Amino acid sequence: MVRVIIDDVRAELPTMREQAESLMTDTCLVEREVKTWDPVAKKSVTSWSTVHADLPCQLRMPAAMARTTVSDQVVTQTTPQVKVKHDTPGIQPDDRITVRGKTLWVTHVPDYSHMVQCRIECREVR
Repeated sequence: MVRVIIDDVRAELPTMREQAESLMTDTCLVEREVKTWDPVAKKSVTSWSTVHADLPCQLRMPAAMARTTVSDQVVTQTTPQVKVKHDTPGIQPDDRITVRGKTLWVTHVPDYSHMVQCRIECREVR
C-alpha cells in the first residue's frame, strides 16, 4: 500500500512542480556576503556576490498574528517565504534575497527528497 502511494506521488511530481512554477511570477536576486581583507585600509571589507540573478520565484508574506514590543518598538512578526524551483542549488541561511523591492534574509532552506517547490523561510530584519 505504501509503495503504491509513493509511486503515485513520484508519478505526479512533474505535473505538480510545473503547476507550482507557473505561479512563480516574481524574480529575485540572491546574494551572499563576502568579507575580504583590505591591506591598505587594514580592515575587512564587505561586499556581496551574486548566487542567483533573475531567479523565478513567488513571494509569500503571511498575515501577522500578533504585534510585539522589541527595544521599545512595536513590531509585527511575520515569516516571509520565497518559493523557488525545487532543485535550485546554493541558497544558504544568511543569504540576502531582494524581491519586489524588499530585502529579506534567509533563515532556513528545506531539503526534502520529494519537494514540489523549495519554500525558503526568511526574516525582514537582519
